[in-house]
Amino acid sequence: MCQKSAPFRERQGSKGTNPCFQLWDITTGNLVTEFDSEDEAIEALSGVQADDGDDPLLELALFRFQDGRPTLVAKASDLVLYVAARREDNQGVLGGARSPH
Repeated sequence: MCQKSAPFRERQGSKGTNPCFQLWDITTGNLVTEFDSEDEAIEALSGVQADDGDDPLLELALFRFQDGRPTLVAKASDLVLYVAARREDNQGVLGGARSPH
């Protein structure tokens, strides 16, 4: 996970820095949770979406941290669409097709 659970930090791997992902509540500005990989984040967000619909995702932002720099992956309604698209990509990989991502 992201080192020390702090914003704008990342974990150090044996080959430099490895990306990590953080999920933030954009309403409160609080860190919700961290993920070791984007696939792990998508899986968790897909579970939330399956259980509770899109509304909870509308209050969230997913950030990727690498080399000391945060990058917004998606937030709010864009996060809903991003999770759906990534879920489809992952299903395509399982079915033998591969997305160009």
